[in-house]
Amino acid sequence: MQASPLTHRTGGHDGAPIGNHLPSLGAAESRYVAEALASGWISYAGPYVARFEQQLAAALGFEQAVSLASGTCALQLAFELIDAPGTGVLMPALTFAAPASAIVRAGMTPIFVDLAAGDWQLDARRLEVFLAERCRPVDGGIEERDTGRIISTLCVVHLFGGLADIDRLHAIAARHGLHVVHDMAQCLGASFAGEAPGRRSVPAGAGHVLATTSFNANKIVTTGAGGALLGNDPALIARARHVSSTAKTNPYSFEHDAYGLNLRMSNLCAALGVAQLERLETMRQAKRRIDRRYREAIPRLMPAARFAILDPRVEDNAWMSTVRLPGPAEPVIRALQADSIQVRPLWVPLPDLPIYRGFAGPGAFEVADDLWRRAMMLPSGADLTDAQVDRVVDAIAGACR
Repeated sequence: MQASPLTHRTGGHDGAPIGNHLPSLGAAESRYVAEALASGWISYAGPYVARFEQQLAAALGFEQAVSLASGTCALQLAFELIDAPGTGVLMPALTFAAPASAIVRAGMTPIFVDLAAGDWQLDARRLEVFLAERCRPVDGGIEERDTGRIISTLCVVHLFGGLADIDRLHAIAARHGLHVVHDMAQCLGASFAGEAPGRRSVPAGAGHVLATTSFNANKIVTTGAGGALLGNDPALIARARHVSSTAKTNPYSFEHDAYGLNLRMSNLCAALGVAQLERLETMRQAKRRIDRRYREAIPRLMPAARFAILDPRVEDNAWMSTVRLPGPAEPVIRALQADSIQVRPLWVPLPDLPIYRGFAGPGAFEVADDLWRRAMMLPSGADLTDAQVDRVVDAIAGACR
């Protein structure tokens, strides 16, 4: 989601535009980028790249991180590393299209699973029912009864700044021999049972476990543009570094041993990211304060409005405060946009998009469809003031009357 003309830094009750998710930028960001410029390390190597990767791996709880040009590049690389063309990948029916597109481009097939009505994360219960009733075990894995397609991977997209039930999903993956790709683009800074998500144990029987994230301008931490792939398997991470840097085998001559691409992040972007990661907890707390204000104020004015019910084991990062309205969201979104308040609709459920209808799989997607029609993403940048939040709340209440 790119910035629009509404997203300059103004606000209050004076009618000035309120952006959806402005980046929070401080003095260190300017200083570190200037230092990178002065050093001459402005391309795909430099001290800030290594520093950023180390800090990011620690923040998400993985052994290593590989910084990349975008979150989408990270997803594409993750599914290529899984290396299971022709197989199915289980994933949530409601999310941004990038993981589904990466699955298809890796020669795999997305199989969509609805969200849970409570926390609006991938519904582990529905996933278990699907695997038990619509699939059967085969040598070394599991396949769909109707299609005969082997299911190789579970893609867990952690939504809205919260976390899905990592422990339960890891246990499901282990029972069925599935690889796991965690899309953590929305949840950097969140924790599960007091731990960074990458530190949660994975039972024996699961395949590779990888994570990806994004640093687009609307994420809690931004590098302007960028992403990363993370993991704990040294050989797999080494492969990721090799393939994402054109698969050169000799630094002094142009010899390549694989179909590599240049997917790397620049030192300039990494410098911005280092400064952002240094302020991650401060920004997370600011966003949680904003989210609490929405959660307290909106139901007072509209008792039928709903927010996701947070798992008590999860400390979220409140990436994008999202409310489910009593009625259709579209007219409310239009009214607030006309008032220069940049709210956003949710993503179209992926099985409803023509390009994915052939991959939809069995079952309905009631929760995903309901959220798409009735929910909206509220302004959630870390620098929002109380006055701006109150103006958003008043505008929603007025538009819903």
